[in-house]
Amino acid sequence: MEKPAESTSRRFAEILHPGVVRIERELSWSADGWEHVVVVVTDVPLDPADPGHDPTELHAIAESVSRDLKRKGQGFSRLTIRNRV
Repeated sequence: MEKPAESTSRRFAEILHPGVVRIERELSWSADGWEHVVVVVTDVPLDPADPGHDPTELHAIAESVSRDLKRKGQGFSRLTIRNRV
């Protein structure tokens, strides 16, 4: 059984995907007002020069998280994927 992603919020605790380490929310100000940004932290390399880089896996992570949040009725303006620091 997959381990749920770590999260600073219980709302994200049920999102399962093997490449997701943690999910967070941020607020970002732009000329159009506030944006609610979902930040997905992954252990999948983002650098295309890295031999472990897998764009298909990154796309699957974005789709999975986006679908799960929409299914739960949690809106967001933008989704960002970052590597764990």
